[in-house]
Amino acid sequence: MWKALSANTASVVKGSAAKGFALSQVGPSRTGAMSHIEFTDPTNGNSTVTILNGRGLQVATLFNGRTEAGKKNQVRFNTTGLSKGLLFSKLDFEGQTCITKILLAD
Repeated sequence: MWKALSANTASVVKGSAAKGFALSQVGPSRTGAMSHIEFTDPTNGNSTVTILNGRGLQVATLFNGRTEAGKKNQVRFNTTGLSKGLLFSKLDFEGQTCITKILLAD
């Protein structure tokens, strides 16, 4: 069974400048319970980063707010309690959507 991530497991860290519209998984931390997703938006605007299960159903919202043009953002989330298998990270920005695969494995 897929479990939603609790609201206190996500945060955004603003980092170095980047250009374009992109979404990528950085990967798990050394402990394995935390994972990181980076995203960049081409212009200032509102972004939403969500996690979808293998059936395409939303199981968590990791970020919902304003972002700055060209700034690389990093969202951290706790994968503890999630079933192993295929997930998707989805970035929605001003009518654009980008989706990447995430595989949770033992």
